Amino acid sequence: MSLPNTLFYATRKDAIAHAKGEPATIHDLYEFGGITDLDISIFFSIAAGEEFDFDLHEILPMDELEEYEVFELPVRLVEVLAAKNEADIKSLAVEWAATEELQCDPADLVPIVTTLIELSKKVGDNRIYFSA
Repeated sequence: MSLPNTLFYATRKDAIAHAKGEPATIHDLYEFGGITDLDISIFFSIAAGEEFDFDLHEILPMDELEEYEVFELPVRLVEVLAAKNEADIKSLAVEWAATEELQCDPADLVPIVTTLIELSKKVGDNRIYFSA
């Protein structure tokens, strides 16, 4: 059995503690499954309206967590998503679902897209984290 994917926002210190199973303050933990860091990177390019480029869109695991697959979403991705609204959710999900990597029903991605946009709007001084 694999662990679920998660999205949440927190300080970097709390994200590291959470990943290690230590007490931490994290916000709006959302669990789901079936998404990889590559999928999030591709979503980044879609949300930004850009052709995918590893140098521009790849999300990388946190250096402090070599044993865990935890990624801090880039500030630019969070800014792009914070500018989106409810009317953008369906079209983002449709385009993301049509990628070669996913090829799934867009309805399955709507909750993830919604969560990413919602977290981006309320993250404040914190950062958004994704675990694979």
